[in-house]
Formats: sequence, C-alpha cells, structure tokens
Amino acid sequence: MHKENTTNLILSPLDKLTERNKTSKSDSENILKEIEKYQNRISNAKYLLLDGGISSDEYKDMKIEIENSIKELRRKQSNIQTIIDNAKEKVNNSIKIISNLKNIYQHCDVAAKQRIISSIFPANLYYGKKSVLTLEVNKVTTLVFNTGKGFGKIKKRKAHRFWCAFL
Repeated sequence: MHKENTTNLILSPLDKLTERNKTSKSDSENILKEIEKYQNRISNAKYLLLDGGISSDEYKDMKIEIENSIKELRRKQSNIQTIIDNAKEKVNNSIKIISNLKNIYQHCDVAAKQRIISSIFPANLYYGKKSVLTLEVNKVTTLVFNTGKGFGKIKKRKAHRFWCAFL
C-alpha cells in the first residue's frame, strides 16, 4: 500500500508533464508545417525566377531570408525536443531514486546521507533521548509519509510545533 501511494504521488506530476509534452509536440508539429511552408516559398520563388517574374538578385535575397527563417524554426524545434527529453529523463531518474531511497541511503557515504536527510528535513534536527524533532519537513516527504490518510486540506500549524520521528 505504501509503495503504491508513493508511486501515485510521483505519477501525478508525470501526468502533468505528459500533458505539457503534448502541448510541446503540437508546437513542434506547427513548426514543421511552417518549415514546409517556407520550403514551398523557395520552390515558388524558383518558378518565378525561371518565368522571369523576379530577378536573380531578388531571388537570392528571398532565398537567404527564407533560409534564415527555416534555421530559426529548426533551432526552436530542437529546443522543444531537448526540453521534452530532459524533463522525461529527470522524472525517470527521480522515480528511480525515490523508489530505491532506502537502499541508496544504506549504501552511500556519510556526506550523501547528510544530503538525503537535509533534503527531507530542511530545518535543524533536535535529538532527544528516544526521538528526533524538527520544525520543518519537506512538503513532498509529508505527502509520502501520509499513507492511508488521504490527501486532504493542509492544516496550518503553529510555528513551534515539532515534527517528531521516534528512534
């Protein structure tokens, strides 16, 4: 049950990312249509040149301008694809890390353990006899540990109320 809730917590942002990717893909398709339109303009300009409708200097100017537009559109398309690929890679890596956090923590060095703990507990930790206290916990962590309680409305807490983890 716990792993299923954690996986659902991760998959929800992944669904949002997929929606954004669909928008980016439609933008990419629109760019491809624009590129095709510009390539058709170059062909039409060739026919005008051959038919004597424009001079060779006019053709060269038009061709340079259109090719520059095509280069800019291809650059935009490449940026969109890079953003899509990077986002997918980051989400997939995050899922792997979070799903395997226990094993990673057990097998890493002290510095890595400190980074993991400070990402979960961004505020100072206070150690008692049999418990550890902190004023602040990472919001994602509270959702992961909230198994079985559902995702209700977040209640406001007093500033001095400690979050407690028993040892």
